[in-house]
Amino acid sequence: MAEAPTQAQIVAKLNDASLAPWTRARLVKQLPAVGHRDSLPVLADLLSDPDQAIRLAALGAIRNVGGPPAVDLLVNALRHEDQTTALWATQRLRQLNYLGAGPQILAIAQERWPSLNDDTRTSFVMALTGLRQQEAIPLLKVGVMSSDRALRRHSANALACVGTIESREVLDWALSELSRSQARAVRSGMRSDGPLLRLLKQLVRRFVDN
Repeated sequence: MAEAPTQAQIVAKLNDASLAPWTRARLVKQLPAVGHRDSLPVLADLLSDPDQAIRLAALGAIRNVGGPPAVDLLVNALRHEDQTTALWATQRLRQLNYLGAGPQILAIAQERWPSLNDDTRTSFVMALTGLRQQEAIPLLKVGVMSSDRALRRHSANALACVGTIESREVLDWALSELSRSQARAVRSGMRSDGPLLRLLKQLVRRFVDN
């Protein structure tokens, strides 16, 4: 049986410009199994590779390594100028314990929001949903009024998950401002959280109204 390649051997092959992108991407996926956390510096360098397929494979490999250093690399990848790379970074982050990186993720989302397309904005919002940050409400308020249905729905879900009086007021305001068809996506997002959270919000609302 042939011996498994070492990390050095894989890196040497990755530097072979004659290899097809899909072959290089397959090699990238082997790095976590060979070097585990020792492979992170190599994977970090690959996030700057000119080939998008290599960058996306590196993001998946970083996710497979896991742990705080991997989260840090994925958060840094949120700033990548290629929006597909940034979008995939948000998706890989959601598969790890990234709660400690919440302030950084929100700051990057706020900074990049004007230049992002709706798909990437939606992916950022989905990452913010798990954080339940009060500080994200102004950004989510912008998202819930978007012309993009998916962005409206996920922004509404994120606001519902924040679960504060202020976030509920934003949702009520959005429902009053949007057309009936646009409001459907908001209501759909509001229904996406669990029954216990919905009950809690109803109780808070009832208390405020009284």
